[in-house]
Amino acid sequence: MCNVHGSRIDRAKPFAIYRRHVGPRDGSALEPWMRDQQLAQARMPADGEIRLLTIPRVFGYGFNPIAFWFCHDRAGALRALYADVLNILGAHRGYLLSAPDHAPIDDDTVLTCCKTLHVSPFCDVRGDYAFRVRRHDAHLSVAIDYHDDDLLIRTAIGLCARPLTGARVAHAPESADVCRRRDRAHPLAGAAAVDQARAVLQQTSTGRSVATTAATATAVSYQRIER
Repeated sequence: MCNVHGSRIDRAKPFAIYRRHVGPRDGSALEPWMRDQQLAQARMPADGEIRLLTIPRVFGYGFNPIAFWFCHDRAGALRALYADVLNILGAHRGYLLSAPDHAPIDDDTVLTCCKTLHVSPFCDVRGDYAFRVRRHDAHLSVAIDYHDDDLLIRTAIGLCARPLTGARVAHAPESADVCRRRDRAHPLAGAAAVDQARAVLQQTSTGRSVATTAATATAVSYQRIER
């Protein structure tokens, strides 16, 4: 997971984020859209920092199936998670999630919503998602369960933050391997997230086949959203 600075926003760089590809997708400022049109209308007490977790485009190309907006209060507590889902046809849907009574979101919070976008030829537009977020220091993991009557898909991603520099971009595969070896023992990072997801799968007994995926990532950005 890499911190992308403002110089990579809407700039023609090998790794870059474009406002027209996230949020309202019209090139407008992102913070007012999230704060005024999403959080305020839902009356969520997320009046602090907003961070966007997304995959930068590489030389202008890329496909980002999901981006996450982490919305905090002024004390730094996570109050809302916005899951911005994109399918291969270009349709997108945003799921604004919060804990009961808009309480702070912690490691044990399960955020749920109904599925309303077609994202797979193998699954109908029905059922619900369950999200779990865990963050400790430079480590972050997001787990998503998809239920259609029973648990059908379980996926997770584990990340560790590193500054995004030209040298790091050039050596991304090597950096990923070093990160996996160093952070394997950490419960939220790299290969450990994969092992954790597999272990959870083995504990799942629903009488149906469950597709499970888990991944690490080094080419994503955790960008602070500012006006």
